[in-house]
Amino acid sequence: MNRHRETELAQAVERYLFDAGGKASIGQIRNNLPFYITLTEIDRVPSISRPGEEMWEQQVRNIVCHRNVIGNAVESGKLRYTPRHLSLSNGPQGELGF
Repeated sequence: MNRHRETELAQAVERYLFDAGGKASIGQIRNNLPFYITLTEIDRVPSISRPGEEMWEQQVRNIVCHRNVIGNAVESGKLRYTPRHLSLSNGPQGELGF
């Protein structure tokens, strides 16, 4: 079994955010994402560069860190980043001041 790609995790984040009302903290996303994607054993390998995190958690944080990279969910406009939070650009709550 392979590790999920960052784009696959970003899609799971989008599904979670939709159910969460459009916005959540990175911590909330990390706590709930395993309910939105089936993580593989390789996804769950401890991160070498981020002690205390599994590889999939590092990849979720990479969505934020790589937000200016072409193809990233933030760069492409699917997600919005504000400090310590991600939100859907076209969330289920519309523009309610998130």
